Amino acid sequence: MAKWQDDLYSLALSEGSEQEIFNRVALLSQDLGFDYCAYGLQMPIPVSSPKVFMVNNYPDAWRQQYAKAEYLAIDPTVRHGQFSMSPIAWSARDQKGYREFWADAIGHNISHGWCQSAFTPTGIGGLLTLSRSSEPITVNELTHKETQLRWLVSVTHESMAQRQVGRLNNLKPVQLSARESEILRWTADGKSAQEIADILHVTKHTVEFHIKNAVNKLQAANKTSAVVKAMVLGLLG
Repeated sequence: MAKWQDDLYSLALSEGSEQEIFNRVALLSQDLGFDYCAYGLQMPIPVSSPKVFMVNNYPDAWRQQYAKAEYLAIDPTVRHGQFSMSPIAWSARDQKGYREFWADAIGHNISHGWCQSAFTPTGIGGLLTLSRSSEPITVNELTHKETQLRWLVSVTHESMAQRQVGRLNNLKPVQLSARESEILRWTADGKSAQEIADILHVTKHTVEFHIKNAVNKLQAANKTSAVVKAMVLGLLG
C-alpha cells in the first residue's frame, strides 16, 4: 500500500474533531500541490433551511469578502457540486460568467482549483475544493493524481458526515462475506475489477457482483465509499 493510502487509511480511522480531521485533509492537499483546502457539508434537513457546515484554510481576507459579498449563493463551483458528482478543474481567469466573483478570487490568490462533491445515500452532500495561487492544473496532473483526489473526497466526506450525524454509529451491524472483504481489500490497493478478477482467477462479473453486494450492505454511495466504511468498521481484516 502506498504512503498516500496509509495516510488516508489513518484519516478514516481517526477519532478527532471536524477541525482536526480538516487539518489533516489540508496537509494531504498540500502534498498534492495545493495551497488551500475547503470543505462544505449540507444536511438534507430541515428542508426549508438545510444545516450547512463549512471549514477552510483560506486567507482571512478572502473568508471575510466571501461572507460579506454572500458569494456562497452564486459560487459556480458550489452550484456545480449541488447537481453533479463529476470533478471539475478551473482557472479563474478563464471563466466567462460571474466576473466579479472570479476577479475577487484572483485578488485573494485563489486562481486555480479542483473540486468534487459526494453524497451519502441519505442525502448528506459535501464538496471538497482544493486551490492554489499559481500554475494551472494540467490534464497530465489530473491523470496522475486522479485516484488520490477521488479517495481524498470520499474519506473526507465520510469522516465529516460521521461526525455531524453519527451515521456510522447508527448503522445496523454489517457482516461481509470473506470474498467481499477480500475484494474490497484489493480495491483499497487501487486494483480495477478486471485486475482483481485476474488475481482471484474469477470473472470480472463475479468481482462486480461482490462489490455491489458490499456497497448495498454498507449503505455506501459507491465502491470507494464502501471501502472507506469497511475500513472504519474494521471489516477488511
